[in-house]
This record gives sequence, C-alpha cells and structure tokens, in this order.
Amino acid sequence: MILEACWRGGYSGLFVTCVPAFGNGSAVQLQSEFVAAELKKLVGWGAHPKRLALHPELRRLAGVTADTSLVEAGYLIRRYLVEAISALSGSYEFQGRRIEAEQLKRVYRVLLQIEGSGQSAVNRRYRAITVLEVYCSVEQWRRPFGPERELLAILAESMTKPEPRRQT
Repeated sequence: MILEACWRGGYSGLFVTCVPAFGNGSAVQLQSEFVAAELKKLVGWGAHPKRLALHPELRRLAGVTADTSLVEAGYLIRRYLVEAISALSGSYEFQGRRIEAEQLKRVYRVLLQIEGSGQSAVNRRYRAITVLEVYCSVEQWRRPFGPERELLAILAESMTKPEPRRQT
C-alpha cells in the first residue's frame, strides 16, 4: 500500500487514502470522493450553469473542454447531471435501508435544484429528509460527513463507475 494525500484547490479539506500500489480500484473511489465533494457544494447554491462550470471533476466527467465558454460548459454539465440522475435504476443502500431509484432521483433533483426553483438550501434539504423519511435535523443532515454526503456519494459512485468492457 502507498499512502497518498491529495489536495485539490477549491476543496475544503485534505483527502487521505490508502491506494494499492497496483490496480485502479482506489483511484476510482478517490475520484468518486472528489465528485461527491463537488456535488455537496452544489447543494448549497443549486446546480446553476455558471456555478457548475467551475467544478473540475464534473467538467471532466461531462467531457467539457478548456475552450468551452463558461455558460456553455455549465449547460453541458447540467445536462450530464440530469442524465446521470435519470440513469439510476434498482435500489440503493442508504442509512441501513434500501431506497428505490425513483425516490433517489426525486431527492437528487430537489437537492441540486434541478426540479423546483426559488427554494433555499435549507428548504430543499428539509424536503429531501422528508421524502427519504430520515429523521434528523437539517444541521445533522448537512454535516461534512453526514447523511447528505452519504446520499451524494451514491450518485458520485454511479457517475464515476467504469464502463464494463465489451467483448467483441
């Protein structure tokens, strides 16, 4: 094992992980953590195109190039997020319970302000807590490594999951 510390500008903290010397399983997990951190920051402001364009991991995942304008990049990333949310299927483990994808889709759309408008982050978080039937305060929900982060990690993992190789 190699101990690797990664710090990326714009993130509020230092991520430390153990990365095996061979293989990329932990590299994908580390990337997923960076995406989850970017998604968590977006909950506070909503997924507005001008803000989306400033998140490097989301830019990379959406295939946005350096020469793309700020607004165009934001709309491309927003479209990518909407598609990633829509692609969820089945059920997922959250807080010791199985949550159906349809319920998660609704919660992600509300939290990231893709659905609805004019609501504060506190109100969007409250709606998510209510839909998921998680009984905690908004303050507990939004802690750096609280239930909100766990929920966003599910979406981040699905977005960073490597495509299965097709045999020809």
